[in-house]
Amino acid sequence: MSQRPAGEILAELERLGVRLGLGSFRELLAALGHPERAQPVVLVAGTNGKGSTAALLASIARASGARVALHTSPHLERVEERAVVDGRAMAPVAFADALDRVLVASRSAGLPDPTYFEATTAAAFLLFADTHVLEDRTDHSHTYRREWTDPYGLMGPPGAFGLLSR
Repeated sequence: MSQRPAGEILAELERLGVRLGLGSFRELLAALGHPERAQPVVLVAGTNGKGSTAALLASIARASGARVALHTSPHLERVEERAVVDGRAMAPVAFADALDRVLVASRSAGLPDPTYFEATTAAAFLLFADTHVLEDRTDHSHTYRREWTDPYGLMGPPGAFGLLSR
């Protein structure tokens, strides 16, 4: 169990600012055992409408009985809102524990500390490893190394919208 709250952990990472490119984030995900690959996912990417589209998809999946995880950024009031499972934000202790796991993996692999955004996203991936839907309101479509599938021929090219398969 984490000895520090998530806000305190993230305050240290905030000083790192933004890191361009996905290379270090991909290395971090590898050090974590690729939690983003644990379950089938729906990635909603694009310029506008990601949040409402993801909320609609999450609602449909929940109505069908699936466990659903939703990742959004930024949060409104509490950082734990970035990781919602079955309509409920993650508990502060669970989120802080996931952040600690991210930092331990990063440092053990000799990687630079992740940025605030990288840490919260990786923590969400860890927390969602046993759920069915992920949503990311930023374009991380190049982070996912899976084949794009379009079972109904409706989606168009990857990057606009795509279903990811295992």
